[in-house]
Amino acid sequence: MIHRNTVGRKARPRAGFRGQPLTDEKSCIGCAACSYICPAGAIIIEDKGDKRRVIRRYDRCIFCGECERRCPQRSPGVILSREYALAGEKKENMQTSQEFLLIRCIRCARPVGTLKTLQATSDRVGPELASVVPNLFLSDSLCSGRNQPPTSKRSEITRSDIMNFLCSSCRHKVYAKDSET
Repeated sequence: MIHRNTVGRKARPRAGFRGQPLTDEKSCIGCAACSYICPAGAIIIEDKGDKRRVIRRYDRCIFCGECERRCPQRSPGVILSREYALAGEKKENMQTSQEFLLIRCIRCARPVGTLKTLQATSDRVGPELASVVPNLFLSDSLCSGRNQPPTSKRSEITRSDIMNFLCSSCRHKVYAKDSET
């Protein structure tokens, strides 16, 4: 039986209701933290070439709120809404996606992070600390329009590779090789 006072009105969810996760396009940095923690596998990361695509599939989402809780941004990149009417006729309409510029290691081509992730880290630690971390220094240079140092792939890793985008494993090899000499 329908009560007279609810006919034609949308029901309001109770306090504490966890609805559809919404992405704040400005705050999301594409770091993939939400993807690693999602128990339903509703957040998919695709790294192809110099692009990272973050796909959020609402047909798989269990609305646990872990994506919002684990977001490293001060202003969360994911916010749980109070929206509960999520039915759709096509699976394609049950997802959203974002693209980010992906920075890869010049030695092994593993992802270092998105440019937005490196920039957010640089902003968080401040210019003094960012200037001594090569990946952060290089990302600041890229964003300010300064040219990157030329990269040439050599068979052997050398000290000059420090001033290029390197993953932590390749950077460790540079430092280990440098400490041997």
